[in-house]
Amino acid sequence: MPDEELLQSLLKSLGKIYHMAPSKIISGFTHGENKILNQLYITDGFSLSPKELSEILFLSSARVAAALKTLEQKGRVRRSVSETDRRKICVSLTREGEEIILAKRTEINSIIGRVIDKLGSADSAQLVRLIDRIIEITEMDKEAEI
Repeated sequence: MPDEELLQSLLKSLGKIYHMAPSKIISGFTHGENKILNQLYITDGFSLSPKELSEILFLSSARVAAALKTLEQKGRVRRSVSETDRRKICVSLTREGEEIILAKRTEINSIIGRVIDKLGSADSAQLVRLIDRIIEITEMDKEAEI
């Protein structure tokens, strides 16, 4: 078990990072809505079914349905019947949705770029290595639970 003081310090630092500028940029959308917008943006052709979104993003079908309803009302996504399979619904970004997510991603990249510039190459590479290691350990812990 790690030192309690170190544990609390790490949790406090991670909390601060979580609430910093990038999370302010993506405000106005729920976490699930952000995940959906980003996934549609990086998907070739910008189109996926609700089921595919649920599976890729590890969100429940109910959560995806609720997020899509809100995003559609805001004019960020559109749902349409698939041209190849009339039983399938396709979700895609509207032009406004594309513009919003591109602007948000550009601003986040700018912020992270400034952080990298200030950290320098060596510290930035070390940070990436540590984050990857944390992900690896977390995934191993999940597999051990199964």
